[in-house]
Amino acid sequence: MRKFAVIGHPISHTMSPFIHKELFSARNEQILYDVLDIPPKELCEKLSLLKQYDGLSVTIPLKTSIIPFLDNIDENAKICGAANTVNGKDFKGYTTDAQGFLNALESKGQALKGKILCLGCGGVSRTICFEAAKNGCEITVAVRKQSLEKAQGLVDDLKNYDKNLKVYLIDTNEITGDFDLFFNGTPVGMYPNTHEMPVKEEVLDHVKVLFDAVYNPQKTMLITEASKRGITVIDGLSMLVWQAAAQQEIWDNIKIEPQTAEKTIQKASEEIKRIFYGQNNIFLCGFMGCGKTTFGRALAEHLSFDFADTDSLIEQSCGMSIKDIFEKKGEHYFRDIEHNLCKKLAKRKNTVIATGGGVFTFKRNVFALKYFGKTVFIDTPFDVIEKRLNADTTRPLFKSSTGAQKLFDKRRDMYIQNADIVIDGVKDTNAMIENVCSNLKG
Repeated sequence: MRKFAVIGHPISHTMSPFIHKELFSARNEQILYDVLDIPPKELCEKLSLLKQYDGLSVTIPLKTSIIPFLDNIDENAKICGAANTVNGKDFKGYTTDAQGFLNALESKGQALKGKILCLGCGGVSRTICFEAAKNGCEITVAVRKQSLEKAQGLVDDLKNYDKNLKVYLIDTNEITGDFDLFFNGTPVGMYPNTHEMPVKEEVLDHVKVLFDAVYNPQKTMLITEASKRGITVIDGLSMLVWQAAAQQEIWDNIKIEPQTAEKTIQKASEEIKRIFYGQNNIFLCGFMGCGKTTFGRALAEHLSFDFADTDSLIEQSCGMSIKDIFEKKGEHYFRDIEHNLCKKLAKRKNTVIATGGGVFTFKRNVFALKYFGKTVFIDTPFDVIEKRLNADTTRPLFKSSTGAQKLFDKRRDMYIQNADIVIDGVKDTNAMIENVCSNLKG
């Protein structure tokens, strides 16, 4: 049985073994595929081990580090200064990121042309920038302030490749102008930091096509926000599978059919959800006083789940009431604690979590939670809530019924937008439980 491996550091969350085994299986061949975590400084001492494999997939941060150790290198990989593929027969390096990128673009009916915004200056960003240069595109490389010096090396290499090339380097926080294609080559937004986005939302208002190289989750916060604006979006999973197919074409001198790649993309998507997002949590959202805690306890008991309440947990950790936290520390302090708690609670399994009234009004919380379970909105009318909270002085944002009504109306739209399931908050508890359970089964 032939042996292959993926190398990188760190590499605990790679999908390469699954994808390559699926592609080989479609050709009726079973293989061994190892995952090797190798820091760049250990590459030299691992060479004899690596040369025992029939082929290698190379991921960050080794795409550039491996170049000096190759016996030979393909012209495209040499130009890009990065290799993501090694053929074990002659230990020759190649880059298939460009082919995976182009195939994924083509699958969406898109072409590489016009003005390109490339975020990041690592191996995959270098490859895409040089592919854009080949196609005569105008390129803007955007990086964080601390990466500007490294990115200048990429810009210089691009100018040396084509002295007439229009290429610019800017800070990520200073992106302006319109772009035909925005390529995110950074890991921002990747699991487990699903609540992060690499640019300000307004950047997306000036983009025609978004290509996010992040593949886990498949639908990142960046892709979600772009989709809301009607932008054509392409996710990193399609690129990952297509570049893996190109690797096998190098290793075995064969052609992977488009339908095989598309089936593998779908299977890989399901596998990612199973491995990383199978917690089966239930997040209850709704306005203060809608009944999240009371119903949450009953639902958790019915399902034999654990139960957690974000407000109670915050009060326990801070040693004071929510009202006192608001008064003594301010709302901003409270929201930061609340967000950090959301990130921790998302990693639980089989738990019903009653969230504070403001949790699902912040996108960073929505994206910290949404992949790890189902969100249930308890839709309780304001007049019912008002009666429940009429004598409650512990609610810092329920100071007057008029102000609370406006806050309720604003938040209700957000709850509905972010909920997977909406239930009537004035029905009896058993009916509400039955509604949730039937929707979960569906």
